[in-house]
Amino acid sequence: MTNSSESMGMLIDTTQCMGCRGCQVACKQWQELKAEKTTFFGGAGYQNPPNLSADTFTLITFTETEDENGLHWTFAKRSCMHCDEPACASVCPVGALTKEANGAVVYDADKCIGCRYCMLACPWSVPATSGTVPFPSCASAPCATTACNWARRPPASSAVPPAPCSSAAGTSC
Repeated sequence: MTNSSESMGMLIDTTQCMGCRGCQVACKQWQELKAEKTTFFGGAGYQNPPNLSADTFTLITFTETEDENGLHWTFAKRSCMHCDEPACASVCPVGALTKEANGAVVYDADKCIGCRYCMLACPWSVPATSGTVPFPSCASAPCATTACNWARRPPASSAVPPAPCSSAAGTSC
């Protein structure tokens, strides 16, 4: 657990947010992330891009509701929650995700082996891949337990890395 006297956090007053996406753009610029090709109405309402990704670390979600007073917009900021005990960092076999003394959860792309355990472990579905990180060696062969089927995401309640498996060819996944 992080020492609370050293830990920092980002507080967002959603009652003041007007959905300008300035924080979304600033994050992308600060992190030197590429622009994504998107389409209008790619997400719920006017939200664009539709989800967090390897090139979008901060996302403003737009939710439209209607009641007897008319239409209302609700905005929310989605990004890494920098958990006190980050599940993503605890399952990473090579230490590509670490918890810093100041409270930040930091990703080191040079250490990442592409196992995707972080994606399975995060209850907020934050870690994402661009497809440029190599898959583990078993991903090209069918896996008897489907543990290497990276196209599907299990519900957050089952966010545990898959057990080692053997492929139909008898090689270890």
